[in-house]
Amino acid sequence: MSPPPPAGPPDMDLFAGVAVSDLSRAVAWYDTLFGEVETFEPNDVERVWTLGEHRHVYIELLPAHAGHAKVTLFVGDSGSAEPADGRREEPPPELRPVVPPAA
Repeated sequence: MSPPPPAGPPDMDLFAGVAVSDLSRAVAWYDTLFGEVETFEPNDVERVWTLGEHRHVYIELLPAHAGHAKVTLFVGDSGSAEPADGRREEPPPELRPVVPPAA
């Protein structure tokens, strides 16, 4: 029996996006690449494929940026995430959440 997979970060959704210049051609190509997976159209210029629980790839009609990609992570409780080795380190200042001062 194999060990259970390692627990991932809590409460996280991943969206990986690619800008395209021809939406219908790109939809056909990604449909072939991903096969039979759940898809949805949030609007007229995007298509989303759900590759796993909380894991999505989307294309967006943005001809001026075709070929560029971006990754978006929605993290619920980032404070409870802990590295696999058990060490907790402070993130660099530019990655720390901004907390407004109390009024």
